[in-house]
Amino acid sequence: MLYTDGLVESRSVRIDDGLARLASAAGGPLREPAALVDHLVAVTREAGEPDDAAVLAVRTSSGGSGLRLRLPASFASLPELRRALRDYFDEGGIDEATCDDVILACSEAAANAVEHPVGPRQECIEVEASCEGGEVIVIVRDFGRWRPPPSAGDRGRGLLLMEALMQVDVQFPASGTEVVLRRRSPALAPS
Repeated sequence: MLYTDGLVESRSVRIDDGLARLASAAGGPLREPAALVDHLVAVTREAGEPDDAAVLAVRTSSGGSGLRLRLPASFASLPELRRALRDYFDEGGIDEATCDDVILACSEAAANAVEHPVGPRQECIEVEASCEGGEVIVIVRDFGRWRPPPSAGDRGRGLLLMEALMQVDVQFPASGTEVVLRRRSPALAPS
């Protein structure tokens, strides 16, 4: 991230205070560059007079090592998640049909991770995506306890949709729930 001094200093804010506020604001959940810039500008501008500021944030590609996101456990995080996944899969050369299906299944898993955990230890969700061995793998993780559905008739259709699009494995580690989604991709087939 690059920024000008207008982001951290003004007539009423000392630069040391502005830098501390910026560091604190940047230390939260991992965010996509555009969302990070919006968040940092909002947080750092609260305490000072308006000043000219320029901010540039980028996410580097790590050459296939995967995508890791930590997002607030909020439905407002889902568009950011979908954008990050699309960017990652576009970089990986995943075909559009597979990309669309994986993003839809992942969105359903993330929506469940936001809505259904009981007593979460952390108010966030984590998503890991990788493309390896000819398949796309996405793990969606929350930090609450599993809440069984009240009855078969009251269940939503998210899990059924995920299962129609991908191989689904729901796991229950010591803290939270993990939904592991897998799908073969023609674009990743070994040559």
